[in-house]
Amino acid sequence: MESAFEIETRAVFDRHQRQQEDDDHIFDRLTSLIGDDYFGLPSGSFRGLDILDAGCGSNANASYAFLNKGARSVTSLELGDAWMDCARKRLGRFGARSVLVAGSVLDLPFDHRSFDFVHCAGVLPHTSDPQKGSQELVRVTRPGGSFFLTIMGTANGVIYRCINHLRELYQGDEQFRRSVDNLSAATARQAVDWLFGYQGS
Repeated sequence: MESAFEIETRAVFDRHQRQQEDDDHIFDRLTSLIGDDYFGLPSGSFRGLDILDAGCGSNANASYAFLNKGARSVTSLELGDAWMDCARKRLGRFGARSVLVAGSVLDLPFDHRSFDFVHCAGVLPHTSDPQKGSQELVRVTRPGGSFFLTIMGTANGVIYRCINHLRELYQGDEQFRRSVDNLSAATARQAVDWLFGYQGS
């Protein structure tokens, strides 16, 4: 059973994620970031896999990216079912390869060892029991499979404040938007190295 905290948090993210889904440019940019290289995997690594996108969000952008990159099936999981109308707008084109499931990462409705790749981005800090959630995600990962977890709720909210500011700039400043859209992995790495004063050999 979800706590009031989890349900309220889901409602906040639902509003934001629906705005992203309504903007093709933003949605396409989000899905373009979910590539093999982002996960440190060889090209084509998602082809033929059964993937769980746990806490997929209302727009299910990562689920879309995995399906577009050849996953055999992607199960998109999120609290309640109010988000499913939004996710279906993008995922419907994939037919039976896309499965939408209402559920919680704290009590996953799947058998042990159900998935080759489990993805959970920015979800566990918004639950009442992150440790239980991580144990559940490991439980449903197959031997030899991969479990990718992203935690963004760190630095006493500083990271989220930075992210939210950058999102506002991206939406409201055309020049900033073009600059971000033209970033590649190499230019982003150069910018970060410059920011922190790194001197490579």
